[in-house]
Amino acid sequence: MNNKLQQIESTKAIAALEQSLCLLMSNIEEAIIVVDKDLRIITFSSEFEKRYFDILEKKVQKGDSVLDYALSVKPNALIEIYNNVFAGETIKQEHETMVGDKYFAYSSIFKPIKDEYGNVVAAFVSSLNLTRQKLNESNIIAESRRYRALIENSFDGICLLGADGKLSYVTPSVSRILGYEMAEIIGINPANFCHPEDNDRIVGLLGALAPKYGETVTATYRMLHKNGSWRWLKANITNLLHEAGLHAFVFNYEDITEQKENEQQKQEIEAKSRAFFENSLDGMLLTVKEGTILAANPAACQMFGMTEEEICNAGRMGLIDISDPRVHKLIEERRLNGKAKGEITFIHKNGTKFPGEITSALFTNINGEERTAMIVRDMTDRVNAEQTKEMVLREKEALMNSTNDLMWSLTKDFKLIACNDAYIKTIKNLTGFTVKPGDDLLIGEPFSADYVSLWDNLYRNVMARNPLKEELYTPPFKNIPQGWAEVSLNPIYSNSEVIGIACYGRDITDMKLQQVALENLNKKLETAQSIARLGYWELDVASTNLTCSLETLNICGFKKNTPLNSGKFFNIIHPEDKEIYKKFRLEAIKNCRQTNIKIRIITPDNILKNVEIRVSANKDLTNCSEKLTGTIQDITEKFNAELQLAKSEQCLKKAQALAHIGSYESNFLTGIDIWSDELYRIFGLEPGELPASFNNFLSFIHPDDVEDFQKTVRQAEADLTMSSYSLRIVRKDGAVRMIYMEGRYVFDANGKPKSLFGTLQDITEHKEAEAENEKLAKLLQSSLNEIYVFNGETLRFEYVNNGALINLGYSKEEMLNKTTLDIKLEFTEQRYRALLNKLDENNEKIIYESFHKRADHSFYPVEVHLQRINVGGPIYKPLYMCVALDITERKVASAKIIESQTYLKTIFDNTKDGFILLNREGIIISHNAIAAETGFLSVDTEMKVGKNIFEFVRENRV
Repeated sequence: MNNKLQQIESTKAIAALEQSLCLLMSNIEEAIIVVDKDLRIITFSSEFEKRYFDILEKKVQKGDSVLDYALSVKPNALIEIYNNVFAGETIKQEHETMVGDKYFAYSSIFKPIKDEYGNVVAAFVSSLNLTRQKLNESNIIAESRRYRALIENSFDGICLLGADGKLSYVTPSVSRILGYEMAEIIGINPANFCHPEDNDRIVGLLGALAPKYGETVTATYRMLHKNGSWRWLKANITNLLHEAGLHAFVFNYEDITEQKENEQQKQEIEAKSRAFFENSLDGMLLTVKEGTILAANPAACQMFGMTEEEICNAGRMGLIDISDPRVHKLIEERRLNGKAKGEITFIHKNGTKFPGEITSALFTNINGEERTAMIVRDMTDRVNAEQTKEMVLREKEALMNSTNDLMWSLTKDFKLIACNDAYIKTIKNLTGFTVKPGDDLLIGEPFSADYVSLWDNLYRNVMARNPLKEELYTPPFKNIPQGWAEVSLNPIYSNSEVIGIACYGRDITDMKLQQVALENLNKKLETAQSIARLGYWELDVASTNLTCSLETLNICGFKKNTPLNSGKFFNIIHPEDKEIYKKFRLEAIKNCRQTNIKIRIITPDNILKNVEIRVSANKDLTNCSEKLTGTIQDITEKFNAELQLAKSEQCLKKAQALAHIGSYESNFLTGIDIWSDELYRIFGLEPGELPASFNNFLSFIHPDDVEDFQKTVRQAEADLTMSSYSLRIVRKDGAVRMIYMEGRYVFDANGKPKSLFGTLQDITEHKEAEAENEKLAKLLQSSLNEIYVFNGETLRFEYVNNGALINLGYSKEEMLNKTTLDIKLEFTEQRYRALLNKLDENNEKIIYESFHKRADHSFYPVEVHLQRINVGGPIYKPLYMCVALDITERKVASAKIIESQTYLKTIFDNTKDGFILLNREGIIISHNAIAAETGFLSVDTEMKVGKNIFEFVRENRV
């Protein structure tokens, strides 16, 4: 199991590294590839894929030969370059080429990738596009002439920003765009007009552009208009600081304020629409009028069990049950009105049909195309709920009518809303009328004025938000005798207003009569307890409160109605019996079974008594004792009379109880059978609970063993011999136990049998232990791991499981003739015994990695768990258990992780971009050297792994 978990963790680690690698490559603007020694592409960046698709119109595939993408370099020359790289060199090259009528120029770096041992395993190639730079250099002179003519008349604005940060020139269009005259802003630092949130970004962008002569970047930012408003500008900024006569950044800008505002409004609308579409709980479909589906939201995909692509391919008719006649009516309704709503049948991907509600409307998009919006709601739950509601109502009605108790409800005007059959029958028996919903329940004609007044007061009190539950006496009425009824009246609320009353009533006349009979019975019971000197008690385990009969108080010497708890009773127990009683009580609570104890108590008036306590535990829902119930009997006189006999039998009873052995004796002369107390307990009986007899003995024998037992008894009677015998019995509580019997005859002086004496022992636990050992052996044998037990003196195997035999390829007989050194060739005997000595000294399990040798002489890595085991027995021998896990797959996974880490580190160290890996909380996991030099990070603070990224980002960028 550990091996499997480690393999899963390794696989996850590889996947995470590959994901990081893919994310890194997808964000690099340089064209990057990694090539193996066979000149096959291992991986590539998205820029490399895009570049060669634009040039060659060919899709790059992993595994392609890198020679297929050679443009300006001949294959032989390219092979020579890669040979030098795999020899450890780093090579830089610039090359130009024409593909058709297009000109391309690139600067490439070839570097070796080494593994953790310093071996070159792949080549890293980074290529920078220089085409624009080269073209700019050749065309700049010709273009400058055209620019001069365009500048003065351009609708867009142009300005020159010198190295001193001041404007040296602006075109007249600045007045139209920003409201300033040329003379007002020439010689001014434009940072004074730039929006505070944009200023540092533009300064950083210019700082990054400054060393890149001739390059152009695009930026959007806000500038302050003369009228105080902010205007959005979009500028192409070109570095011409070293151009003679210019020595400035050239800004070619346009006013995009209106475009920005429109885009922002459009984005807000689209975001709201997309959020509604993606997060709606209803299915949403965008279709054309003819039924082709253009888009489906996640709720629709979940509803139909399809992906969005599958839904689009299926079309509207693939989702709707065409045989449903309501479909064509809805389509016609939408054609006439432009919208439609109704219920139809839909089809799930698995072919099942489900009811749904659909709302469909036609609209025209911004391109003037007619589209259809469809909202689909799965009505399965609603239909099922309605059916369930109807079924519940029927069940409630059936349930109400299945009871003899009365149930009815009435309005606030005391008119009947509903009732069950029992209520209708009762009212008809009382009045002769059959009530129905809407009837006034306080009609005075059939009932007496007192009856109507009583119920009028009850109903009005409940309407005043006072629920009622009480017992009512019902006087004789017509042919119906007096009785008692239990009624429960509760307000019915609607929006916190009482709108009616729910009523319940049941006849408790029999219960009341039984209570009277019970009170009389209790009086008789108290008299009987007094005569027998036997009291009853009940203990709440949690609260220790003790409820008891009057005779219990008399026995304990307490006055009538004295509050009693377990602590007060414990105080009167004889000091020498307190510990015995505590153990007895804990045992009763723990085992939840009937038991008894005889102890001495000293009453408050200092009288010593012998009492016998019998207890039975009541379990709660967690199978724990919550109450102890029992009796206490004053056995002082009996105790004194039996003391001498008890002493003589004490030793025998203790011996039998300890060994769980019972005895029996049959006297042939008197015909009397005698069972020991322990024999009764073995049968699950209290001593003396049944008369001792052969027939009663036979009644406890398991039905499947009765016939064999009777044969044995008949044979013993014929031969006058009685041998040992094992059989099953069924105890009084239904438990099946295994017993072992032995018996012998006792003869008189004439050789005739006068009695039969024997013993009976419960051996159930012994038999269960044997079965448990057999089950454990099977589990060890079926384990997929290798499990061995070997002798520490001889090192020879004494046990091997099937997992070991399968992994090593030996038979069981071959393994039992081998030692641990036969499969662990890296160990000498001296070294292995030193390992065992260390294990004996520390008395702890040792875990180490090793190699095992199979029968075919192959080796495989294993993780070994070695420990000493103690086995009882008359002969001591040191035994050790070894569990070995095959970790081959774990080792392979670890190698893959190292390889992926090597690729990732090479790209981090060789890219010209800055990269930082963060966790979800913004904590830096890793970064390369370039990251600390980028413009948006502070350069005066050392970046460290484990720091928060926001410590290094400029304050206005956070």
